[in-house]
Amino acid sequence: MDEIVLGIQTKSVAGPVGLQELHETLTSMKDQLRETARGDTLLTVVAAHLDKTAHSLGVLHLLAAQANELSEASLGTFFTLTKEFLEVCDAQQVCVGSGLFVALCQKFTEVATSLGVPMQAIAPMRLAAEKLLAGKALPRALTPMDADVLQLCLSAGHYPLGLRHANTLSKVVHVGSPKLSHLTALDFLRFHFYAGLVCCGLKKWARALENLKACVTCPAHAASSVAVEAYKKLVLVSLVHLGCKPSLPPYTSASVSRHLKSAAKPYDLLAAKFEDDDQAGLEAEMAKEVDLLTKDKNTGLAKQVVVALKHRRLQRLTKCFITLSLDDIAATVGLQGGALEAKAELVGMVSKGAIKASIDEATGMVRFRDESDESGQGHSAAGGGGGAADAAAGGGGAIKASIDEATGMVRFRDESDESGQGHSAAGGGGGAADAAAGGGGGGGRGVMGSEVARQASADAAAVQRLLAATSAVADLAKRVEELDVGLSKNPAYLSKTASFVDVGGGGRGVSSTAAFDDDYETAMAMAESAQAWIEAQENGSFGKGDPIEG
Repeated sequence: MDEIVLGIQTKSVAGPVGLQELHETLTSMKDQLRETARGDTLLTVVAAHLDKTAHSLGVLHLLAAQANELSEASLGTFFTLTKEFLEVCDAQQVCVGSGLFVALCQKFTEVATSLGVPMQAIAPMRLAAEKLLAGKALPRALTPMDADVLQLCLSAGHYPLGLRHANTLSKVVHVGSPKLSHLTALDFLRFHFYAGLVCCGLKKWARALENLKACVTCPAHAASSVAVEAYKKLVLVSLVHLGCKPSLPPYTSASVSRHLKSAAKPYDLLAAKFEDDDQAGLEAEMAKEVDLLTKDKNTGLAKQVVVALKHRRLQRLTKCFITLSLDDIAATVGLQGGALEAKAELVGMVSKGAIKASIDEATGMVRFRDESDESGQGHSAAGGGGGAADAAAGGGGAIKASIDEATGMVRFRDESDESGQGHSAAGGGGGAADAAAGGGGGGGRGVMGSEVARQASADAAAVQRLLAATSAVADLAKRVEELDVGLSKNPAYLSKTASFVDVGGGGRGVSSTAAFDDDYETAMAMAESAQAWIEAQENGSFGKGDPIEG
C-alpha cells in the first residue's frame, strides 16, 4: 500500500502524461484495491496520507474502490471524506477518470439518502456536475449528477432548490457527448421524472406535465419502468390541471404506448370516472385501488384529483347560477361537510382566483360574478343566462339606449319608449345591458360591459345627434308620404308643402316658386332633398343653425 501511495504522490505532479500513467496503473490494480478496501483501510489511507486537491486522481480511485466494499460502520466516514473530496478536488485530474467520478457520485447520493442527510449532499453534487464539464472544457449540459441532485432535493423535501436547479438546465440545448459526460438514457429519464415530481410538490402543474411527458415520449423500443411510473403520474397531474386524460403525441413509440395501456389500466379507469363527472364512481375506484396507489406513492396526487373534480363542479355552477345557497352548493357538488365545507372550498377557490364570488354569511347565500363584472354591481335575476345590467354614461341623462352584449348592438330609445326600462326576465339568456348615458339617468347601476357602451359614454354628444338625425329622417319620410297623398288628390297641394325643409343651412331644399309641373318632377325634387339630408348626416355637418338642432 505504501508503494501505491508513493506512486500517487509522485505521478500526480507529473503533468497530463503522469496523470494518464497513474490512471492506467490504478485501473490495472482494481482487484487488489478492492481486497484492501474490505477492511476499510483505504479510507484511513485517504485521510492520513493524501491531499484531496493535489492527489485528486489517486483519491478518486481509492474512494471508488472503497465504495464497493462499504460496511454499515464505515458509511459515515465514507460520506464525510467523499463530501470533502467533491468540494475541493481538481477538475482536470478527476476528468481523467470521469467514469469512476460519475460512479462515485452516484454512490455518494445513495449513502447520503440512507444516512438521512440528503441536504448536506446537494451542494457537493452540484459542484461535481460543474467540475465534470469544466475539466473537459464543455458547455453546461445535462450530466448524470443533475438527476442525483434532484433526487437529493426530493429526499430532503427542498422542492424550491430542486426547481431552481431544474430551471438552470431548462434552457440548455447542448446535451453533450455520452462518452464525455457519461450520460445515459436512464439518466435522462431520471432527470425529467424527478423534475416532474419537484414541480408536483410545488403545484407547478404545467411544468410537471412537460417533464413527465418527456419521460413517456422519449424514443425507445420498449417502455422502461421510469416511463411507466411517469405515465401514471402524468394521468393524475393532467386530471388535476387540465381536467382530462392526457393525449400522447403521435411521435410516441408505438410499443411504449401499447405497454402503457396495459401497465397503467387502473389509472385510465380513474380518468374515465373523472371525465364522466362521476364523483361517487371516482371515489369508489380509488378505494378499490388504494393498495396500488400506496405502492406507487400516488395517494397524495389521487386525493388532489378528487378535490379537482369538486372544484370543477363548483366552477360549472358559476356558469349556471347568479346566486345560490351554501346548502344547495354542497348538495349539488356532493360535499359531505355541508354548508361549512362548501364555504371553505369557495373561500379557497376565491383566494386562488379560480372563481369570483361573495358570500352573505347572514343568509348563507353565495353570489357568483363573471370576469366582465369588474365592479360586482351588475343586476340580473337568479338563473339568468346573461344578466341585464343598467349603466349610466356621459352626463345629464342625455340619451337612453339598450346594449346587447352578445352581439355588441345598441338600441336607442326616446323618453316615450316605456319598454326600454332595463328589465331582464328570470332565466333569460339574452344578456342585454340597459344603459342610460348621463349620470342622473341610470342611477349609477353598474358599468357598461361592452366596447360599444364605453364609446357611447365617451361621445354622448355624437350619439345625441344621431338620435335627432333618426327622428328627422322619420319626419321626412312621413312628409313625403303626405305629399304623395296630397298630389294624388289635388295638385294645388304643392303650394302648402313645397318649402318644408332646408338641410345644412345651404339652401338645397324644395322651393314653392315654379316648383313642380307634374308628379314626376315632385318626386325627383323630394329625392334630391332627402339625398342632401343624408349626405349632411353622414358628414356630421350639424351646426347650431341646423333645423334638427332646434
